[in-house]
Amino acid sequence: RQPFGLKNDNNSNVWHFRDVDALAQRLDALPFILDADYKSTTPGGPIGGQTRVSLRNEHMSYIITWQS
Repeated sequence: RQPFGLKNDNNSNVWHFRDVDALAQRLDALPFILDADYKSTTPGGPIGGQTRVSLRNEHMSYIITWQS
């Protein structure tokens, strides 16, 4: 979740980011994720391959910003 992003409201069932544990607790289910990795065959269905697993490393940018 982004530090200044919207917060999930599990009482109203409004979710702005994926929180597997909170979703599982709300739905009384086991905490797991299924990630689609192929195009859906259902018209208007989910688009696979959208999960990004990359962390930005901007330490040098922060150093330059705060030391200048």
